[in-house]
Amino acid sequence: MHNGHSRSGARTCVRAITLAWALAVVGRAAAQESPPAVARHVRPSQFQQLNIGDICRVKGQERNTLQGIGLVTGLNGTGDGAFGPTARSLMRTMELMKVPVLGDSKKPEKFDPKNVALVMVTAEIPVEGARQGDEIDCTVTAVNAKNLQGGVLMLTPLVGPVLLGEDAPEPTVYAMAQGPLRLDDKSAPASGKISAGCRVARNVFNPFVKDNKITLVIHRSHARFRVAEEIEYQINRAWNPDSVAGGAQNAIARAIDQLTVEVAIPDQYRDTPVQFVSFVLQQELRDLPQDAVVVVNETTGVITMSADLELAPSAVTHQNMTIEIGDGLGASQFVGLDPREDSSVPTLKALVQSLNALRVSSKDMIQIIRELERSGAIYGQVIYR
Repeated sequence: MHNGHSRSGARTCVRAITLAWALAVVGRAAAQESPPAVARHVRPSQFQQLNIGDICRVKGQERNTLQGIGLVTGLNGTGDGAFGPTARSLMRTMELMKVPVLGDSKKPEKFDPKNVALVMVTAEIPVEGARQGDEIDCTVTAVNAKNLQGGVLMLTPLVGPVLLGEDAPEPTVYAMAQGPLRLDDKSAPASGKISAGCRVARNVFNPFVKDNKITLVIHRSHARFRVAEEIEYQINRAWNPDSVAGGAQNAIARAIDQLTVEVAIPDQYRDTPVQFVSFVLQQELRDLPQDAVVVVNETTGVITMSADLELAPSAVTHQNMTIEIGDGLGASQFVGLDPREDSSVPTLKALVQSLNALRVSSKDMIQIIRELERSGAIYGQVIYR
């Protein structure tokens, strides 16, 4: 028993020594290729100009969804059958088309359309809006039927958001949908699409000016107070350099919070707001801050991180590996694949590259990162997906 423990301890020590030796060798191997599992996140301005429009959108320029209830015909016996809403809808459609229907539409028990299904139809208007005559794709989903294979959607009106209440106006029809269904996913036969099957019947505008102002909405991945401040500064600096020193009375941009920046439209652009929006969105961001963040996708094993995310001096023991980070004086016990980088401060990037070089599995690597985070050794935010 004593000899068994000795052999196990010896193997662990050998593995730890081998790990330390390999990490040192990796640091000298500058010609090695970076492993594909690690996506380096570097400040974009190091490679290309980053403009306001790259991380912001103009409020009002959003996607809108149209929806409607319709009927799909031509099914091979896989329709709704005696499903009451389908029977009533079909009888009502036939009445509107001046087709005689025997019996009372309120009692459709004897009406059994096995080749017809009641469906929900949706279409998405893009951020730039749509104009009369545009053709866009639409999605068709069965309400009760199990299979829409071979079906054709009857002409179906699509409306915008439906408001509730007694004083709510009647829904406005913005488009008409019709055509044969295409089932892309054979495992989900109750849902299909119609390419260019929705024809816009009414112009859909997405206004972006309100009270002679536009509002910039910062993308969630960049929504920070420091970013909003930088956007405000660069717009004011580009429009009137004196506004930066002159105070708020000469400024046109004002950061509301970490997500929105409000910009007043100058008098000379009141009649041409598109030109002003173009001017604002093309302004360069010269000092965009970057937070220390690492994103771990536990499903795919991909790790995306800030290039300079630092680690605190610590030690991790995982299975038969012992990893020492720092020596209490801030010096790194491992180095990255790039010898030009400063190895005096341990970084998560260097650790991940070294573990990859030792063929440590993604599962084990993610577990090591998780334990480092729990101990507070990662100087940044860790996001698991």
